[in-house]
Amino acid sequence: MKECASILSLFTSDVLLRIDKEGNILEILLNTQKGFDISGITSIYKLFSSEEKVRVKRAIAMGFNSKKKFMEINENLGIDQYVDVDVAQYKKDIYMFIRFFVSNRQKEVEYERYVESLLNLSEKDPLTQAYNRHGLFEKVRKLISFSDPEKKIGIIFVDLDNLKKINDTHGHKAGDKALLSITKILVSTVRQRDIVARIGGDEFAVVVEEMSGSQSTAYGLSERLVKEFRKQKTKDSVTASLGIHVFKIADLLANSKNPEEFEKAFSNEVAKADNATYEAKQAGKNQSKVTPEFLEYYKAKSIASK
Repeated sequence: MKECASILSLFTSDVLLRIDKEGNILEILLNTQKGFDISGITSIYKLFSSEEKVRVKRAIAMGFNSKKKFMEINENLGIDQYVDVDVAQYKKDIYMFIRFFVSNRQKEVEYERYVESLLNLSEKDPLTQAYNRHGLFEKVRKLISFSDPEKKIGIIFVDLDNLKKINDTHGHKAGDKALLSITKILVSTVRQRDIVARIGGDEFAVVVEEMSGSQSTAYGLSERLVKEFRKQKTKDSVTASLGIHVFKIADLLANSKNPEEFEKAFSNEVAKADNATYEAKQAGKNQSKVTPEFLEYYKAKSIASK
């Protein structure tokens, strides 16, 4: 391996690392960049400048192959240079490939950074600052990529009750306050690792990783959310109807060979949770209902009558 690396150094300036999802360097598989001694470094975040932390995190977070151009190396390592970075998964391992090039190409670097900043903005809903649909897909891709395929994912579809009435009666500012109030309840009630997204005008989705056991994490969370919604007393407050759905990660991955297939497959799961929300609306609103798949997983037939 050492001899092979020496030969490659005549032709390339590359680094290949095996890393984990936290960014720890598990193994240096290749380093043909002269003067780039990283033998004592344990985290990839120390390879790059402090300004690159968000981009490094994003590269690791992508469940499929991710490419980042013009990333700035930590100047403390003695190399004032930009690199292109590829991150890819093979089986359960994550690899980072770093390619050095001669020119800084400053204009291209600035453009790439500008595109990256737009991408960050594109994942958030401007009013609530919850994730939008695109941000939801990206976060779920990350969650699923690093989870056991046998684990289950829970979706809570949240459809606000009577938001249109508030808009018509009190104006859209009052409607915006209602949306912000619901967002605050969602964010403060869920766990830090759960995902909250606004996916429509008055629709939200909460995605959670189900804990092992006979009880559903998503269902328990939905019960707490309904209680919090009912506590609101202002003219701007609204309740919500909730639909709870559960699916196994392996089932989704079986239909997700690329990002487009993943988006379609996950959208189908969200639609099932939405159907359960419709049942909650029909039953009188301000409550939750579950999907047939949920009942199959948890054998909780008593929930269906709620």
